[in-house]
Amino acid sequence: MKKYVFLLFVAFILNACTSTQKMVEKGQYDEAINSAVRSLQGKKNKKTEDVKALETAFAKANDKDLNQIKFLKEANKPDNWNRIYSQLLLIKKRQELVEPLLPLVSEDGHQAGFQFVRVEPLIQEAEQGAADYHYIEAKRLLDRAENGDKVAAKRAYEELNNIDRYFLHFKDKDVLKDRALMLGMNNVLVEVQNKANVIIPVEFENELKRIDIRSLENEWTRYYTEPQANVKFDYVAAIVIDRLYVSPEQEKEVMYIDEAEIKDGFNYVLDNKGNVMKDSLGNDIKTDKFVTVRADVHELFRLKKAELAGRVEYKESRTGKIVRSKPVFVETVFESFASRFSGDKRALSEKTKKNLRTTPLPFPTDFDLTMQAAEKLKGLLINELRYEF
Repeated sequence: MKKYVFLLFVAFILNACTSTQKMVEKGQYDEAINSAVRSLQGKKNKKTEDVKALETAFAKANDKDLNQIKFLKEANKPDNWNRIYSQLLLIKKRQELVEPLLPLVSEDGHQAGFQFVRVEPLIQEAEQGAADYHYIEAKRLLDRAENGDKVAAKRAYEELNNIDRYFLHFKDKDVLKDRALMLGMNNVLVEVQNKANVIIPVEFENELKRIDIRSLENEWTRYYTEPQANVKFDYVAAIVIDRLYVSPEQEKEVMYIDEAEIKDGFNYVLDNKGNVMKDSLGNDIKTDKFVTVRADVHELFRLKKAELAGRVEYKESRTGKIVRSKPVFVETVFESFASRFSGDKRALSEKTKKNLRTTPLPFPTDFDLTMQAAEKLKGLLINELRYEF
């Protein structure tokens, strides 16, 4: 058994070495480096195959990245600094992975040689080049944003955010970010327009405007429910009320009878002579007595509705053009049910018993139902605004 386990261990080691060498042959240098480092870490007797594989993979990987960096620099394109920076970070990470193993000597005495690159000044150069590139791009885009191009403002903001990867503080980056946010912001005025043939209470409009606009806002959108002297609006989101209908109070009465045959005592069984009959034990023979009972049931139904139909329109403030319109409809329904009875309660069915409610709810006023409709419409409006912007 021990011999079998030993053979499996040897096979595993040989396979690991072979896999690392195959990675090198396939150009998977960093995968080979990671594999070789795992095999060598913490081992006193280091396999020559692993040491040589790491040596080869490291040299080839660095040569590949350095050649790529040279090519990108010679292209003389400012936007290449991001890629140069990423390549230099790969070299740095690779060297930091290998460095703890040094000096690296195999069990056969082979000492690996690694040519390290002093990447710190190169990284600083790339950071400066990349930051300068994004800064210049942001300034160019902000010039377009000053002429009303909000997309350019958002792109400028992204360019300035890219600088954060390299420098926390860089020139007037933060001031330009604030400028880009201001120029790219969509300011939306939410208003209510009554085009129905009825007078809508002031409280109705106030309720619609009592939405939590801060929960809707994002980095590029601000909402207002009242005009602001110092704010230039880009869009108007209008809740247009086309129809508001409150139905008359409807009341319906229903009367019916519940009947039931129930057990009500007993009768003695008599013989032909009128005497009470006895059973074999001498006890009186009795039979159940049934009677029919009844109850008069009176039910009252009350119903009243409010219906509100309209649309949400999005309009460009500058041109007055309606860019989107979506119909909305809400309905609030008041229903009340009461039930009472007279007669024998034992006659009531299970359904009738469940429905017993002696006091009907009073009808709500037209105002109350209208305000309930406003609350429902407010929920639709919140979802609509969240979707649109």
